[in-house]
Amino acid sequence: MRAITLNERLALQKAVALTARSQRASQLLYVTVGTRSISPLLWAIENASLTAADAILQDLLTIRADRHNYYYGCDALFARHPDIIQLLIDRARPLMPTLLDGLIWRSRYAVEGKRRVNYYVKHLIEDSEGNFNQALKWVVQSRDTELVRHPTFELVSDTVWEGLALRAFALDHGIFLGFLIVFATAQSFLQHTNKGNPEAATRTTIFACRLIIYLGNIPLLLMHNFMQMRANFRDGKTVKFWRLRYTMYLQKANNLYKMGLLICLSLMCLLDPILWCLSAGDFQGAGLFTQKCPRASGLRDVYSVLSMLTSLFYWLILGSLSGLSMRVSAYCLLCGQVIGELGLFLVFMAFLILSFASSLSALEHSSWAFSGLPRAALSLWELSLGMISSKQLHSLGDDFTLHLALSIFVTLVLIFLLSLLVAQLNQASDSRYDEMLGFARLHRCDSVVALVETIGKKKWNTFQENLHLWERLEFNAGDVGIAGGLQVLEPAVNHPTASETIKRYGGTSSVEMPWPEERTGGDVDPFEELERDMLDIIRDSSRSSKRATRSHKSKTSTVISAALSQALSSARESDAEK
Repeated sequence: MRAITLNERLALQKAVALTARSQRASQLLYVTVGTRSISPLLWAIENASLTAADAILQDLLTIRADRHNYYYGCDALFARHPDIIQLLIDRARPLMPTLLDGLIWRSRYAVEGKRRVNYYVKHLIEDSEGNFNQALKWVVQSRDTELVRHPTFELVSDTVWEGLALRAFALDHGIFLGFLIVFATAQSFLQHTNKGNPEAATRTTIFACRLIIYLGNIPLLLMHNFMQMRANFRDGKTVKFWRLRYTMYLQKANNLYKMGLLICLSLMCLLDPILWCLSAGDFQGAGLFTQKCPRASGLRDVYSVLSMLTSLFYWLILGSLSGLSMRVSAYCLLCGQVIGELGLFLVFMAFLILSFASSLSALEHSSWAFSGLPRAALSLWELSLGMISSKQLHSLGDDFTLHLALSIFVTLVLIFLLSLLVAQLNQASDSRYDEMLGFARLHRCDSVVALVETIGKKKWNTFQENLHLWERLEFNAGDVGIAGGLQVLEPAVNHPTASETIKRYGGTSSVEMPWPEERTGGDVDPFEELERDMLDIIRDSSRSSKRATRSHKSKTSTVISAALSQALSSARESDAEK
């Protein structure tokens, strides 16, 4: 406790140096004061002693070994502080890399270009009761793009995504894809056959497709939105906007699209011209499932607009399929980020169009396309978009002033503004792409958390069994180590590791004995120590040789100066005699 108060790493190491190796983790996590049990780690974090807290985490997450046992404080840490991830995110975020790096072991040996890596992520996947851990949810709530891209969380999110959430994600979006195909078949293909007057069989198919949409998709969307919003209201997850209060469920774009789709489909069902024409009686062009009765003449235009909006909502919902690939998702997010640059381009181009349109309207010329401010602005917009053909440009006449003004406008828009837009987009994409990768990873983690909450207990138990987290992982061939993790093979060039991260000690293997005294902050490989001693000897010998050379040079210079002074004095004496 004194070391924590002083916030000194060396003092903390000395404080636990004499602790029995089997009790070392307990000493760093449990201190009894009277009838209270205090966690030194928590106390260090609450008192902002981050140096001491960092030393505690490093000591707990260091793998030590004697001839019989491995000692690793990961299980003790998460047993004492199941919410350690949330605790560090809220109060000591600089310590998160120490925690996450301590959950990784990398072999220093590479076999066929691959390196064995153990990720001890059991406590990031499941909690003490065997349920899904909230670690990913806490990371998503932090909105930290660097934290979520740590290899530990990348492995956790990818493991849960591929083993459990991907199926639910594909099923959910597969249903919407099927409904979109049915909707497009009825509204975009069959609707316009025979010049908008389909035959009886085609009309029957259109009505059947619409019934599938109305009776299949509307109840599904209604149940999904109602259950989610009710859960938000029950948990108090609401946001107030002016005098209105809405649920946090509607803050996500995909959920907002689903709500818009539900509204459009409901209105389409109420205003469907086929349903209104079923009881219209006799009229010209009457037939089975027709929609051109006088009773529905005022509804067809509204229905067509709703049909267009419904199709857009379907495609927007399916746009979240970009989450299947991190690169595609990051690209989509980047497109949304650089829209601001495009907006600046459009604002300045609108300024140029208005200024040139007003100027050309004030000019006396014979061109009808540039007479009047609205018509001139429209013509300049078409000119900037390349919608005016060369024949139309030749019809402008021989007015030199008009041609000069249009040439200046085209130069400013097509050469200057477009080149500037390309430069801005290039700079924005370079500076924001890494950040967008982080946001894409956050988006996937958010999807994983939301989907896992909807998955049944049976599927979750099957997923846990397939991970085999109870099996002990090998460090190297034949060296069976610690359980509670996942082992992967990564390219050896990704994280070059030349030293052994496991501290191995010889001598006694009694659990009551402390670890041997560490030198220079850790156990030193004998070959590295020999190499360092040889380098010290060479360095000392070079220094001594430099001193000898320097002293020899000083003696030589003394002799030379004495000889020169003697020669000068003899020369003066000879000159005096002369």
